[in-house]
Amino acid sequence: MAVIYILALDATRKGGAGVYTWALIENLVERGHKVTLICHEAVNEIKEIAQVLILPKPESQIGLGMWRFASIVQLFHYWRELKKLKLGKPDAVIGSAQPMIVPYSLIYRSHSLIYLPHSFIAPVELESYPYGDKLQKKVAIWAYRFMEHHSLKTAKVTLRFTRSACEAFKNYYGGSGAEKIVNVTMPIKQVNLPLSENSERPLRLLSVGRIIKSKNLFFLIDILKAMAEKPWKLDIVGSGGEMEALRAYCHSVGLDDRVTFHGHVDNVEPFYRAAHLFVFPSLLENSPVVLLEAMSFCLPTLSFYSDNKKYIGANHEIVAHQHTGFLARDDDGFKEMLADIIDGKMDISKIGHKAHRYVKEKHGWDRHIDDLEKLIQR
Repeated sequence: MAVIYILALDATRKGGAGVYTWALIENLVERGHKVTLICHEAVNEIKEIAQVLILPKPESQIGLGMWRFASIVQLFHYWRELKKLKLGKPDAVIGSAQPMIVPYSLIYRSHSLIYLPHSFIAPVELESYPYGDKLQKKVAIWAYRFMEHHSLKTAKVTLRFTRSACEAFKNYYGGSGAEKIVNVTMPIKQVNLPLSENSERPLRLLSVGRIIKSKNLFFLIDILKAMAEKPWKLDIVGSGGEMEALRAYCHSVGLDDRVTFHGHVDNVEPFYRAAHLFVFPSLLENSPVVLLEAMSFCLPTLSFYSDNKKYIGANHEIVAHQHTGFLARDDDGFKEMLADIIDGKMDISKIGHKAHRYVKEKHGWDRHIDDLEKLIQR
């Protein structure tokens, strides 16, 4: 049995990182390990099986006039809060929240850190976020570049879920810490068959995730608007900064009866089971949990190949085009494939079942925990 601390923002269903953290704790505890989660928020199921230390969110500590420097202020906030905990020495610390890792590694210097970032590259991802002004954006990107670089150098090992993400780190941050980067497979909870065949029409499209700029949902609505005569409906599950603007846009183009916004939903399973196709036009991803979730439910997916320019990610490492899903090389390709699928020109049911088998074989939690235990022992 190992004593393991986990530094994360949350263990909830509010995003892919939270979903992973939740499942990670469940699987570590099932193996007999003693887990302490240090976070802002956790579901009750986690509090019942692991020690949970809740930290106040730094936004509540930022005074008037300091909002532009929030990314720096939160480092001092975490320093104060983590120092109060007076933590004992664990066998390993698994950290994903960069603002927590920097002060933690300075306060508890003897603790062995495994860095497990969920963003592709944190400062690059921040480029797509909304900011109050240019100074706030500049400070945030600088701060997260510093925090991530520090985490990379401090960690005994850095885990990445795809080869593309490993190479991206090496290229962006240079040689410092690059020799400690290890590729491990993203795990996903397995779904038991049989799954019912859904042959109803119109075609049910599904999008799950945060509604932010990088998810590219305005593009999706634009191409669906041009297919208004075709038989489709779209369910959007999730929330985020662009949700109201996207809802208003759907209303302005007359798609109120075709696009349904469900907001944040804890149990997404009924949506996966009811859908025919998972649409994922995201421009920037590390290793998307929702893509694997959809595949585990026998749901074919449509997403982009990475060109490391406009489309950045590793979908091509997860999806084999026209075998376990569909991959487009550009916007026009995405639009054409979506039209063909809606028109019934693709055997998406067969592809969905191949996707399910692939996830079951390659992305199980047992294999992932085996790899983590070896690293902790080492």
